Amino acid sequence: MHEIIIYKVIIIDKVRSWETGKKLIKLKELAKYSKPLGDSSESLSRVQKALERKKELLDFVENGNVVEEAVEQLFVLSQQFEVRKDWSGFDELSSQIIVQLDKIQKWADGLVKSEELNSYGPTLEKLAGLGDVELAMDRRLIALDSLVKFLKMTSLTSQTDEVEKFKKMITPLESLNLHFSKFDASLSQMSSTLAGLQNSDETAGNHTTMATAPVDEKSTFE
Repeated sequence: MHEIIIYKVIIIDKVRSWETGKKLIKLKELAKYSKPLGDSSESLSRVQKALERKKELLDFVENGNVVEEAVEQLFVLSQQFEVRKDWSGFDELSSQIIVQLDKIQKWADGLVKSEELNSYGPTLEKLAGLGDVELAMDRRLIALDSLVKFLKMTSLTSQTDEVEKFKKMITPLESLNLHFSKFDASLSQMSSTLAGLQNSDETAGNHTTMATAPVDEKSTFE
């Protein structure tokens, strides 16, 4: 987890140092890199949050069967239908979560800290292809609310407690965003993006040195 934060800090601090140090001759040289840098930063943020919520995601996958088991205990078919329409797609979603989490974890396990900005390009490019997982937690929580309401109309106390516990367990996932595909274009070119930033820094630094030399010489004669 710390390595992901380090990745973001190193890249952002490097860019800030170029700006505050006024090494870039024209800010428009940096502007063309703003989108890929922004996309990579957002991707890293989402990866970090996914890892922070790994336990809740796995709890969702491993314990989601309590919903269908409880639904089957309902005697009114219309109640079963109401819950299932908002809970549909659980099995497919579980598979998608496992696949994406596995990719994210393997990527995180392979992180290596480096002082060279260019070395982060190939690593960031490996984030391309994570795909999108639509949790749709808003409607799933609605399904759980409906299920709890219907269960409380019965004497199924144990099932009610299980569903309420499950809901509390997965509620933190409501704000989790596991959509990554829109960043693929930027991520797949991060090596060239970071190389371009590095070259801009070096070029601007050379121009700055040349521009300040006459000033120093003039002040000497004074």
